[in-house]
Amino acid sequence: MASRYRCKSCGRSFKTGKALSQHMRSKHPGRYYAPRVGVPVAVVVVAALLVVFFSPSLTAGTSHTTVISATTAETKTTVVEDYRRAPDFRLPVIDELGLTGEEAGLSDFEGRPVFLEFMSPTCPHCKNMVPTLKKLYEKYGDEVVFLTVMLAFDDENSVKLNQEYLQQYGTEWLHVLDKGLKVFRLYGVEGTPTFFVLDSQHRVVSKIVGEKPLEVIQKEIEKVL
Repeated sequence: MASRYRCKSCGRSFKTGKALSQHMRSKHPGRYYAPRVGVPVAVVVVAALLVVFFSPSLTAGTSHTTVISATTAETKTTVVEDYRRAPDFRLPVIDELGLTGEEAGLSDFEGRPVFLEFMSPTCPHCKNMVPTLKKLYEKYGDEVVFLTVMLAFDDENSVKLNQEYLQQYGTEWLHVLDKGLKVFRLYGVEGTPTFFVLDSQHRVVSKIVGEKPLEVIQKEIEKVL
């Protein structure tokens, strides 16, 4: 009669299950340990994924900020207690002729929605977005304040780079210069371009990171009109 305890790897038969287990451990450890290690690891991985995907639903509150990532045009929603108010700032104004000697800040536009851009004059993605932003400004510029924060370091060459960018691309809305990246840090901007859509109370309704089609940004602007 065939033995119940047969090794599936080499075909040897054993009188007891214990003998088969000892044989598997010594002769075929890979096959013996794989199921024992793999199952717990799989459980841990699945548990981690569940935490990542479902943890936002455990956060209290009903309002939300929409975050659109740099790698996808899909909208990911993070639930928060309330719309967070965007930090105020004041920075020197720059145009195609250079620094104007004036300053502008978010509080200058109380009661109006704001489309806030963070960009760098050397960023190819920022340059690619210019035609889209011009179309958005043409459509919404009378209802929404367009304000661009330009990255700059503490040197004259950096100012010149931003000035030349404005000369080349002819963007007509308000631009301010963030020397030392203080406002970039204040808003937690880690890459360019990054856009914030603020409602009339200057609460953050949407954060958009990276190049995006016109329709995606337009949808977010429509939320504050």
